Amino acid sequence: MNIASAQTWNWIWPHVGATPINQGLDSEMFDRTDYPYSETFVREAIQNSLDARLDPTKPVVMNFTFHSTGIGPRRAFLEPVMTHRKKAELEVPEEWANGHVRWLVVEDFNTKGLSGSLTSRTSDFWNYWLSLTVRLALTIPSSSSR
Repeated sequence: MNIASAQTWNWIWPHVGATPINQGLDSEMFDRTDYPYSETFVREAIQNSLDARLDPTKPVVMNFTFHSTGIGPRRAFLEPVMTHRKKAELEVPEEWANGHVRWLVVEDFNTKGLSGSLTSRTSDFWNYWLSLTVRLALTIPSSSSR
């Protein structure tokens, strides 16, 4: 069953104070001068997949696939993000405003994967993604500081 087509997804914006604290590996993972963000992302994705190997006698197989297309039906999903970013005085990706979207799919095989309910924002699945986005927001400089 395709879960994405079976339900409507809505953005939930967490209320975070001016100085959120997140104990984690932020500086180790994303704030390093010796690795660009893209290398760090790939390294961490591979390491996480290797750590979650199911059958140690078989290899972990990973695919990194880039996609690019017109924004089309994704506009309904991205429009609230663009509105929120504008209100927060953050840059909206120019390609989104011009009706184009790019994304990266990372797949791994012979791994445990993320567990938890896709419908409960308190599950391990959502906790991972929400925690990651907070860490990234705190560590990746905005375009105005580049």
